[in-house]
Amino acid sequence: MRDTIDRVALRYLAAVLLGLVLLLLHGTVRSGPAAVLVPQRASPWELSKLVFWPMLGVCFLTCRLGRAPGPVVRDLPAAVLASLGAAALNGAILAAGGSGRLCLAVWAGALAAGIAFGPDGARRPRIWLVLCGLLAACYVLLTFLVPPWGLFQGLAAG
Repeated sequence: MRDTIDRVALRYLAAVLLGLVLLLLHGTVRSGPAAVLVPQRASPWELSKLVFWPMLGVCFLTCRLGRAPGPVVRDLPAAVLASLGAAALNGAILAAGGSGRLCLAVWAGALAAGIAFGPDGARRPRIWLVLCGLLAACYVLLTFLVPPWGLFQGLAAG
């Protein structure tokens, strides 16, 4: 069952606000556990944190609103797919010489697409739970151990 427009709007607004809070903390949080949530560099991987963590937060905050109560795992595919899609699109934009404004447009579009059109994770809940956990672990690990590749280096490497 698809979400109603008011639920989609509420979830999108909450995700954008959470993402803006993380973006505002970009200059202040440089180490510690909070660094995992906040983009540390202008790289496509780090910018995709603005999609993953807010969508995950919105999944937990609104999982029981609007439709029949269901587990959080129903919304996990959207968090996984939207953040990986945002990383890929931001990588293409930055490789083509694009600006940060386009990356913010990708952020807003990935949030909207993930919230409005994300697949239902009820069919294969274990797979989506494992994929979400792996992606979260990658964000934790790659925040502190940055590989020297383009997707993780961003504008400063170019």
